[in-house]
Amino acid sequence: MENEDSKRPKRRPSRPRIVMGLLLIAAIPIFIALANKAVHENAETISQSFGR
Repeated sequence: MENEDSKRPKRRPSRPRIVMGLLLIAAIPIFIALANKAVHENAETISQSFGR
């Protein structure tokens, strides 16, 4: 029992790294969607300012 607790499996990453990875995976599509929305809104504003 003592040996099992003191030894960690080396191929499994630490919990904070897993959490950061999952947050990153979740944040990328949200960031892309927000950027896409901003680009479309800016494109509409720019084309309206040119009177098209």
